[in-house]
Amino acid sequence: MVELSADMVLKTARVSTLSEVVNFNSWGSDLSDMSILAQMPLVEVLSLSINNINTLACFAGCSKLRELYLRRNGVATLEELGWLAGLDDLRVLWLSHNPVADLPQYRATVLRLLPNLVKLDDKDVTPEEVETAKTDGVEVEAREASAADGEDDDGDADEAAAQTDDAGAYALSAIKTLLPLLNAEQLTELAAEIASE
Repeated sequence: MVELSADMVLKTARVSTLSEVVNFNSWGSDLSDMSILAQMPLVEVLSLSINNINTLACFAGCSKLRELYLRRNGVATLEELGWLAGLDDLRVLWLSHNPVADLPQYRATVLRLLPNLVKLDDKDVTPEEVETAKTDGVEVEAREASAADGEDDDGDADEAAAQTDDAGAYALSAIKTLLPLLNAEQLTELAAEIASE
């Protein structure tokens, strides 16, 4: 996992503080953790194509965002679009070549949720499309930035617990595989080591 850091942002955007960033471009950088965006309240244009971003939660607090370019990332579900619902200024969104863009009702769902868009991927949005999307698009629940922050915290804890469980299961499996190879003295030594932990 590659985290977007303050240093990366400041060097690329050529500003002295994160709060000054209006336009930021970092495509093809293997980025997956974009939590630093919470410190960029004035950002209007983000170009983050060809990265490893799989959630839109980090964009929920970017209230000034007008253009968001996320081609070739890992956003997979229509539910993720809910994080963009509060971005009233968003006019251009590119999600092509994300798994979500292959879903049958993708375009109609995006336009139902974000009727102010003028361009979605490589196509201009028409008023007729927006009207049709009201019935053809899937209804996606809007999510808010504050909820995103809380969910991220819980998600990190859950993920850490899951990783610990996985590591324990893997270690137990490895021990069971190796047990038949140990002699009596080695088994006694292993038992004493486990008891002392």
